Amino acid sequence: MHLQWPITRKKSLQTGVVSGPAAIQALESALEPLSKATNRYDAYREFLRMDPEANNAINRLALLVQFAFKGCTVATGGKQSEEEIQLQKQADAEIEALDFRSRFFYIARHLLRDGDEVFVVHYEKEGESKGIAQIQPLPISKLTALENLEQKSDTMAQIFHPEVWLLSEGTDKEQIFPANDNQVVYQISFSNEAEEIYDLKNRYTFGVWSESPLESLKSRILWKQAILITDILWRYRNVPREVHEVDTSHIKLEQFSGDTVDQRMQAYQTAIQTYLRDYAKEIQKKKVDQGYVVTKGTKIYYTEPKRVAYTSPNDIIEQQNESIREGLGWYKIGRGTFATELVTASYIVLLPDLLAYKIKKVLLRCLREHLRLKYNYSMDLLDKLDLKIQLVLDILRGEIVRQIAVLSASKTHTKDELRKKVGDEPLTEEQRKEIASYEESSQHIQSALDIAATARRQIEPSDEITPESRREKQST
Repeated sequence: MHLQWPITRKKSLQTGVVSGPAAIQALESALEPLSKATNRYDAYREFLRMDPEANNAINRLALLVQFAFKGCTVATGGKQSEEEIQLQKQADAEIEALDFRSRFFYIARHLLRDGDEVFVVHYEKEGESKGIAQIQPLPISKLTALENLEQKSDTMAQIFHPEVWLLSEGTDKEQIFPANDNQVVYQISFSNEAEEIYDLKNRYTFGVWSESPLESLKSRILWKQAILITDILWRYRNVPREVHEVDTSHIKLEQFSGDTVDQRMQAYQTAIQTYLRDYAKEIQKKKVDQGYVVTKGTKIYYTEPKRVAYTSPNDIIEQQNESIREGLGWYKIGRGTFATELVTASYIVLLPDLLAYKIKKVLLRCLREHLRLKYNYSMDLLDKLDLKIQLVLDILRGEIVRQIAVLSASKTHTKDELRKKVGDEPLTEEQRKEIASYEESSQHIQSALDIAATARRQIEPSDEITPESRREKQST
């Protein structure tokens, strides 16, 4: 199904006139929110609202991005100076005040949904409240980017290096960013390198906007909605129905007058319809636990479908769900051996890790500028400041620890190199002395051969233990 944005409403939805097959009417009603979408970004938002699998997959990946953020560090290569210790404390406090952790989540979510995230940072450069005054996200569904304001009225313009951002372009609510020297516009893109995208005003852009990951899943999401609506209608039509067979023999054709047979027949049919309508109104007033009082000859019974040949759509819906999840980079874990789960978990980590580093790069620039304005730090010192990104799932953490143990036993890496593999900082002098003071007898280091044997057992799939398998193991 190919959709153009905006989707115009069908006449039957506007007037309420019943027309066409019931399945088509129901599908149109279910997709009615998309009729209000004025552009692709509005449609992406509605896709997530109507499809829980797509929404949950994006939320999980965004949570992984948020989890990857581990705070800030000051790289020293040795013992921190007093100034560096002070920078560390103030940076930690400012990160908490600016709510960086939640920003990692919603920026990642917007990147996965829309492909881009744009926000304006308002800096105070004078007065007591220097630094970041506000971080203002801009709604991507109302945003355009231009190289200069002369392109605003030129629908044939081609945009390559935007310098001006317009909110609600061409309306009485139009806003231009940056509006002054205290504003800086930052853009984070999923993948806008060498991408040809037409903007909201149908202008050609190259390397400016990204294509949303949801774009390739549009047909899957709409197809699944059509399957669900059809299944609901089919099941509704096949529930047992209560049938009232009312005796209308007391109403006879000869009781009605008319100049022609057709007029008498019309009066006769009208009388029967009125009688049945009055009967239906009366029984609708009854509650389910009440009996009916009817005339003699009225039959009440249930009728059920005599043959049900419709195949359950559960299998195909699950296939669509799997396609949607995998289209967003989310795979199921726990359905194979340790080795296959390790590969799957490693792949899941790649996308959140990529997004986390993209977000980190921009937020780090904001943090450094904020600390420079507020505390007057030098850029040489601020260059040592970094945001720590580390994303390791539980299934990967155990594997990394085993690898480090093997490398440690082989004595091919220094302790600081091994610590870096797990995301830890190099040891300080105090930490080295404390580790050296440990009694060697209290250290229990597994040999490389034992570790290799343990890893081999983990790779092999574990079988379910049954009384029969337990006896076989005992006998061997």
